[in-house]
Amino acid sequence: MGTRYREADLGMDENSSGAFGGHPGIARRHIVAGLYMRNLNSSMLSFRWAPAIGSTCRVSMMPYAGYPVSDQANLGGNANTGYLGLAEAAAFGGGGTYLMYRPLTNAWMAPVREEMNAFFERNADLYADRYPWGQVAIFAPALPSYFNDRGAEETARAALEVLSARGLLVDLLSENTLSQEALSRYELVILPRVHLLSDAQMAAFIGYANAGGRLIIIGEDTAQRDQLGRDRADDARAPLLQSAEAVLPGALTQLEQGGIALPVPLRDETAGDLLRFAAYVDDWSEPRELTVHAVNYDVDIGTINDRVGAHDDLRLTIPLPDGTRAISATLHAPGADDLALPITAQAKSIEVTLPRLDIYAFVEVDLEPAG
Repeated sequence: MGTRYREADLGMDENSSGAFGGHPGIARRHIVAGLYMRNLNSSMLSFRWAPAIGSTCRVSMMPYAGYPVSDQANLGGNANTGYLGLAEAAAFGGGGTYLMYRPLTNAWMAPVREEMNAFFERNADLYADRYPWGQVAIFAPALPSYFNDRGAEETARAALEVLSARGLLVDLLSENTLSQEALSRYELVILPRVHLLSDAQMAAFIGYANAGGRLIIIGEDTAQRDQLGRDRADDARAPLLQSAEAVLPGALTQLEQGGIALPVPLRDETAGDLLRFAAYVDDWSEPRELTVHAVNYDVDIGTINDRVGAHDDLRLTIPLPDGTRAISATLHAPGADDLALPITAQAKSIEVTLPRLDIYAFVEVDLEPAG
């Protein structure tokens, strides 16, 4: 997704740690006869950082099959993980890249890249000059990590996984893109265990909440220190905590179990929890085009695997920007012709049905002013 600030250097992310490696999709590791561990590998957080930081830096992802011993049969890449990796970069990555390891020894890489690059080239105007547009924003600052405080990043990652699995459009905001104006675009804002918060950042969150926004704070110890790491008195951070709809303990139990009312998800319960979505508009103030990207993570990792849990007749409820209505909807998918989709209009959304979703597709929605 080529955002307006995408002309850039690449920020390398070598995704090789962990028992399940770094290829995207469903990883399985054998434990004993007939018993496997199952894990969802996703690079969403890394890719979502590109639009979150509001600068020209993009993400270049290089996956491996894991350390210390590489199990290529169960954790290595295949054609489907190649499609999925490129789908992540396209849907979430601010114009990022997905580097396929050892292309000369993997015959599937060249045709995968050829097909996907042809698709991106054919739809280049629908990827360029776009702004993230979501239902939920998560504040994911970089500064706490420089103070050896990993709580904000870890909680932001967990919140992104939980809310994205619900079928919601979730964006990240960083120090560079946080403002009350930016927050006002979202139905719900999550402030995840951010111990270091500047006075200006606190004012932005308080202003958003006082203007009617729904602010959820995770961690009663939020904003204990200012941007220089100095302790902040309890009475100085009290207005922030009091402005929130809810202040949750460190765990995400209430988000996971429905204790917090969430926006309407794009997919229904029958579609499962392995779909992820991202949306973009051509202009925040007067949008005339909305693109909604769907990524299916139900893909088996490993050189011995070739399974994709495709979706037939996938019904999506797509929220529309305020003050707009949909004129038309078109489905764009790699390896397929563009398809006009019938629209069922609702109060602030439309319903469309995708005849089939394999790994990746996006819906282009043309808009006009309502009324």
